[in-house]
Amino acid sequence: MANSYGEVIIECICNYYTINLEEYYSKLKIRKREFVNARQLTMFFLFEFTRYSQSKIGSLGGGKDHATAIHAKKTVINLIDTDKEYANTVDTLREIIKIRLEQFEAQQPVDKEKAEYKEPEFIKLRNITIEKRLDGMRWHIIIVKNDNKPITVNDIVYAKVKVNIGKELTLPIPDCISKSNEIHLWEV
Repeated sequence: MANSYGEVIIECICNYYTINLEEYYSKLKIRKREFVNARQLTMFFLFEFTRYSQSKIGSLGGGKDHATAIHAKKTVINLIDTDKEYANTVDTLREIIKIRLEQFEAQQPVDKEKAEYKEPEFIKLRNITIEKRLDGMRWHIIIVKNDNKPITVNDIVYAKVKVNIGKELTLPIPDCISKSNEIHLWEV
């Protein structure tokens, strides 16, 4: 029986792919395609359904680090965009996870933090995708360039206007903008 949102998501993925939970949690480096896929999907859905840190997501994704968690998310997004069958699988898993998380929440005592939780919003614009999620009491904005080109200052300004955030956002380090197709900003 799952004790956390992360465990619920892991159980859903493992049940879907008929992977034994002991094998999933095993410290062995199992590189079979179904295990790699299950771990990547777990990390993707942990980003989508929880407010866990990237490090915690990587850890739950099979003892990986935050960079692997980010890579897994990007890999799943790319596969969704290029493989219709995979996209259908992700949609099916999303529905299964939503139902199971609702059941899990119904069994939990009311917690003020959980009661105020808002699901992340995903906004697709031109060549960028914006993820807007509430991190505690402030907004966390993730801007991803869909064409894998580096984010520009114009992309950040465009995203801020389109997402309609009145408060100031953290300033990204200029070097990060020129090399990355994903950037994280927070309200200050």
